[in-house]
Amino acid sequence: MSALSGIAATPDGRRALGFSVLINGKNLAMPRSRALQDRIVLALLDHLDAG
Repeated sequence: MSALSGIAATPDGRRALGFSVLINGKNLAMPRSRALQDRIVLALLDHLDAG
C-alpha cells in the first residue's frame, strides 16, 4: 500500500486543490506505485495551472 496526500495552490492563491492518491496492489512494486502517484499528482497540477 502506498499513499500520497497534500494540498496544492496556484502562486496567487486563487485556486487550490486537495488530493489523496492511494494504491493498494500486491502486484505493483513500491517504486512503481510511487512513480504512478507522482504522475497522477503532476497531471492534477497541470490541470490546476491551466485554470
